[in-house]
Amino acid sequence: MKKTSFTVSDGKLVLCLQSAEEGGYVVTSPLVPELITEAETLEEAFENARDAANALRGSRAETLTGIKLCPASIERGEGIPFDAAINKVRKRHKTPKSS
Repeated sequence: MKKTSFTVSDGKLVLCLQSAEEGGYVVTSPLVPELITEAETLEEAFENARDAANALRGSRAETLTGIKLCPASIERGEGIPFDAAINKVRKRHKTPKSS
């Protein structure tokens, strides 16, 4: 099987897709060297790359600050510490703290 490779962008992410031997694509980004994922389709490539980029942002923030951030807040671009996010949900739902 001949390996094919191409670069695509959705205006926010630039991705390099290389055909994988087992089918689908290996997905990387020239702008984020640590980003690597797999996908079967172009749509899935962008979805998986966004997930991977969010996970990398959270990991970097945690490494730099020592504070674990809530994954959902990273996706929204807020970067709320995990403990604060839990407390926010508890207040909203009036859930008592567990020991």
